[in-house]
Amino acid sequence: MEGIISSLVALTIIIGSKAEYVCEPDSCQGLQHTLCLYDVANGDETRGNPGLQPAGNIPPVEWDEELAKIAQVWADQCQNGHSACDDTTRFTVNQNIEFSSKSNEYEKDIPGMFNQWTDEASNFDSSQVNDMSNQS
Repeated sequence: MEGIISSLVALTIIIGSKAEYVCEPDSCQGLQHTLCLYDVANGDETRGNPGLQPAGNIPPVEWDEELAKIAQVWADQCQNGHSACDDTTRFTVNQNIEFSSKSNEYEKDIPGMFNQWTDEASNFDSSQVNDMSNQS
């Protein structure tokens, strides 16, 4: 079990670090994924209570060593579920968790796992998030 979770965490990090521009129909096996992201970016996502805000001037994503250590410690504990105590003085922290038990076929499960994660948009309450549309 620990090996599967560590592999999934490592795979997620590798995929994220190797990705250049993934919102292409060829890389998503069709146009549906690209159109879905377009809806989210324009604030047209209808799932959630209320739905997601439109994207603002989003700053570049930067690696944070403190958050990486927190994530690694949590993964090393090999517990299923969300941690209750990971917030830092700079960030509120939570986890997005997905699990697959097909050790030899995990690559086939990645699109389905990603879809399960994005389908959680229906549980999203945007009133709990500050408006970022005017951020630079």
